[in-house]
Amino acid sequence: MIDQSLQKSKGYTLKGALNFVEARFGKEGLERVLNILSEDLKKEITKTIAPSQWYPFKYQVEIYEAIDKTFGSGNFEYCKEIGKYTAEYEISNIHKLFLKIGSPETIFKFGSLLWGRYYNSGKLLISTPVKFQAEAYVKDWHPISKAFCLDLLGWMEKTLYLAGANSVYIKHSECILENFPHCKYEGFWKYKD
Repeated sequence: MIDQSLQKSKGYTLKGALNFVEARFGKEGLERVLNILSEDLKKEITKTIAPSQWYPFKYQVEIYEAIDKTFGSGNFEYCKEIGKYTAEYEISNIHKLFLKIGSPETIFKFGSLLWGRYYNSGKLLISTPVKFQAEAYVKDWHPISKAFCLDLLGWMEKTLYLAGANSVYIKHSECILENFPHCKYEGFWKYKD
């Protein structure tokens, strides 16, 4: 059994979600999201979030849920947009090397290594791509909410686009929240012409 209370994520994840809100909805939008967060999380945010510091993973999920509640339709689909935004920011600013040597195959080869930069436990296992498709499994990690699952789906989708793929489709076909032993993502793509 996974102990969710021990799961932590880096400050990058919190900052990325908050930056997304400010970029899309301005300071007023950010205030709307901050107003519905728990007091514990508000205290952390007012202290200034350190990108490389560990925070309870539940804070990341709480921010995603608050964003969806404020600007989405309540089904967490909006969380895909957060994932796409953070992928573009991270790949463009933090992981530039992946874009320089990048192709979908390279991203799959090294993508598993990125998990540990953001999360203190669990793992991302990626199958070897075959004919423009691959599978990714998140194991030993509890997503707490579909908000995280869809954020990760958006992140994967945008990362593949940035690596030169086109017509990307990712399906979250199995989820620990639905009594599967892991979360499974199936990705399909073509190459840009």
